[in-house]
Order: sequence, then structure tokens, then C-alpha cells
Amino acid sequence: MRIIAGERKGHTIFAPKGLDTRPTSDRVRENVFNIVAPWV
Repeated sequence: MRIIAGERKGHTIFAPKGLDTRPTSDRVRENVFNIVAPWV
């Protein structure tokens, strides 16, 4: 997973092995935020 904002922007982190983690793509995350932004 890649950090896309904040102080650590651009750094990569790794999810723990064996857990059911599914990071969302940058495009999906951006679109979801654009939808909910008026209420945040």
C-alpha cells in the first residue's frame, strides 16, 4: 500500500501477511471522497 497524503506521502507500507486486507485503489478512494466531500 502506498501513502498518498500527509507527512509520509509517497512511502510504501506492507499489510500483515495472512490477514484479509484489501487496499482500495487510488482511483476508487478518490472517487469515494469526491462523493462524500460535501458532507465532510
